[in-house]
Amino acid sequence: MLPAILVGLVLATVANERQHVLGPLDATVRVESDALVVLAVAEGVSGLNVGDRIVGIGTTPFDPDYAPSVEGLVSAGPLVEFGDALRHAWGLTGRLELLLATDTGRRSAEVAVGFAPTFGDSFPEQSAWADAAAVRLADWLIQEQRADGLWSGDASPLSGLALLATGRAVDRAAALRAAREIGKTNRSDAATILIAEASLATHNSALLRGITPRPAHRIAELPSDMLGLALLARGVLRDVGVEGAEHGLWSLRSHLDERTRDDGYLSGSLPHDLGPTALAMLGVAATSSPDSLVADHGYLNRGATYLAEHAHALMHGAMFSAAFLSTARTDPAALRRLADTHRWWFSLAIAPDGGAHAQPHPAGLPTTDAPRVRATAELLLALMAPRQKLRILGQPLPELGRQPATER
Repeated sequence: MLPAILVGLVLATVANERQHVLGPLDATVRVESDALVVLAVAEGVSGLNVGDRIVGIGTTPFDPDYAPSVEGLVSAGPLVEFGDALRHAWGLTGRLELLLATDTGRRSAEVAVGFAPTFGDSFPEQSAWADAAAVRLADWLIQEQRADGLWSGDASPLSGLALLATGRAVDRAAALRAAREIGKTNRSDAATILIAEASLATHNSALLRGITPRPAHRIAELPSDMLGLALLARGVLRDVGVEGAEHGLWSLRSHLDERTRDDGYLSGSLPHDLGPTALAMLGVAATSSPDSLVADHGYLNRGATYLAEHAHALMHGAMFSAAFLSTARTDPAALRRLADTHRWWFSLAIAPDGGAHAQPHPAGLPTTDAPRVRATAELLLALMAPRQKLRILGQPLPELGRQPATER
């Protein structure tokens, strides 16, 4: 069974039908090889009807030669073309002309589109769109926060981290409420990271009472999906002065080295999932020391190169944000490549109300009971990765040669 923080944000996949929510249109579609079939339309959305087949943009049909990958990875096809068209439409007119196939023939329909991205040439250093989107996403998360400080489902640690990453005072206050409540019962690595980050951000050491690292003797039992997260949690706890956090760091790193391929890929429970690789990179960067700098640089460079070269395989929702966080820490060029490759998905994810819609996981992970909360937190954390407001991001590792280093 996968840990909660790795569970993807999905809609059910039934009889090989892949359903997506088109965020800016508030419409649910089934993705076919040459069309997007409208299954549901929110009230007040004009121009679309249930049963319509979106077969193109303007007067141009979708590429008829596209066939879904047997692995389920989305790097081309109607959904990608639609997302790209949304991005361009938002930047130009705010409206999109669709080519529809209906029971009575083909027709055109013009629809208003929502908030779609244009990162700009200065991303990741600066991006007006990313900053504006972050405000909308953060406001939505605060609106959905319960009276006890948590969120529905299992996304409270991730939501708290995402809010801390913005640097806004109102978001930090909401994250602190979550950390206080989570600390009463939750001892997962994800919860531990949030509590430690909240303690650092607010200079409140009382939050750390009762927090202890995972027992070192259980490290060997961890699946690859969790090794990076466990290493990251221990590194953050070590930095905030929790006793015993440094024990087990070497063992965790040894397990990562043993399970990571020569090309930088760390395989997990799911095929083609880049989440374990990204989490491992975060853990290595957060626990690096002068003595391990040479080995760490090599590990991180291989990982960043692999993530950038396989950006199309990044599974939205299965630690989508981890890939952005790890490349922001180690390789801004790889981060830019990830962002550019997934502009179509950012176009689809953000809904008119400011939150994000979950998109299906290619490997068919089970649905969470609060998919929009997790999707919004993932997207917010990904967009805020370059801002480096969290200890788990810290500062880029020093260049080799500027600090004494020895091979391990």
